[in-house]
Amino acid sequence: GVMKAMKSQIPKMDAKALGLSEEQVGEKGAKIKIERYLPPPKRREVKMIEGEPQEAAKEAVRILMEVERIL
Repeated sequence: GVMKAMKSQIPKMDAKALGLSEEQVGEKGAKIKIERYLPPPKRREVKMIEGEPQEAAKEAVRILMEVERIL
């Protein structure tokens, strides 16, 4: 099953091996044109909150209210 599939090789094939012309694949063969690409914004640094659960929850709420201004 899954382990066998993970170990199997997937052959790479180009357009010619598939019987396709260059006009049918890639940018020339695309039905849409990409005008611009905007990558997702970078994630901010993650801060781990240590301590007892109740104190950690209080600190998380404080950060959300005072620092991030979400709550």
